[in-house]
Amino acid sequence: MNSFIRILLATAAVFGASTAFAAIVSSDFSTFTNGNLVGQNGWAQFSTSSTSPIQVAGGKATWTGGAIVDNQDAYLPLGTIITQPASGTTFVYVALQLSVASAGAAPSYFAALNQNQTAVTTGSNFQNARLAAKDNVGDSTFDFGSRVNGQGGYPFVYGNAGLTYGATYNLVARISMVTGNSNDMIDLFVTEASQPFDFVTAYSTSAYTSGTVTDPTFGGLLLSQFGSGTVNQSGVSINKVMVTSDFTEVQAFVVTAIPEPSTYAALAGAVAFAGVTLSRRRRA
Repeated sequence: MNSFIRILLATAAVFGASTAFAAIVSSDFSTFTNGNLVGQNGWAQFSTSSTSPIQVAGGKATWTGGAIVDNQDAYLPLGTIITQPASGTTFVYVALQLSVASAGAAPSYFAALNQNQTAVTTGSNFQNARLAAKDNVGDSTFDFGSRVNGQGGYPFVYGNAGLTYGATYNLVARISMVTGNSNDMIDLFVTEASQPFDFVTAYSTSAYTSGTVTDPTFGGLLLSQFGSGTVNQSGVSINKVMVTSDFTEVQAFVVTAIPEPSTYAALAGAVAFAGVTLSRRRRA
C-alpha cells in the first residue's frame, strides 16, 4: 500500500471517529499583496531590526539569505500559549510548503515557534522548535534540520536525503511535548510537493542529548532572518505555512498530488467502511 493511500485511509478513520479542532494559525501567501509581509494579515515585526524586510513576491514570503547580520523577522501570534501537558503527550505540527535557494554549512534557523504571544523587544523571547536548512558542502544539495529549542541539550539534527535547491517541498515538524523535563522531540517529514506524502518514515528526529534544559512553550510563529558572525541566513521562499494540533489539517495541507481514479475508489471505500463501522458501534 503506497503512502498516499495510507494517508487517505487514516483520514477516513479519523473522519469516522471524531472531528478535531481547527488550525491555530495558517497563512497562504498566494492571497497576500506583493510587498512587505509585516503589516499583512496579522504579521508583525519581531524585535527591533527592520533591515531587509521579508517580502511577499509572486505568492510567496521570501528572503534572499546569505547575510551574517540580523535582518527583520516576522511574527504571527498563535492566539494561545501551548504548554507542557499535565500528563501524556501533546502533538503540535508546523507545516510549510517551501523552497530553499541557498543555505550555509553553519546555518541559522529560518522558522521557529516563539515562547510567548507578543513580538516584544525585551523580556522572554526564546525561540523553540527551530527549523534550519544546511548546505551539504561539495555536492550542491542541502538538508533540513530541527532542534527542540536553543539550549545545548537539544542540538540540531539534520536529515541526509540530499535535497535539491529550488525544488518545492512539503515540510512537517511533528513536535512531541511530553510530560516531564528533557524528553521532548521533533520528527521531521519531508516530500517534494508534487509527490504523495509519507508520515510513516521520519526524515530526521531531534531529541535531548545532554545538558540542562527547560521545557518549551509556544506562543507565536516566527520567520527568521537571524544571522551573526558564526551563523548565516538561508534563502527561503514559503508558499504557505500552518501551525496546528489537528492531524487532519496537516493531511489536507500536504496532499497536493492528484490521485489516480483507483485511489479515489479506495478512499470512497474507506470512508464508507468507516461510516458503517461507526454506525454499528453507535447501534451497539
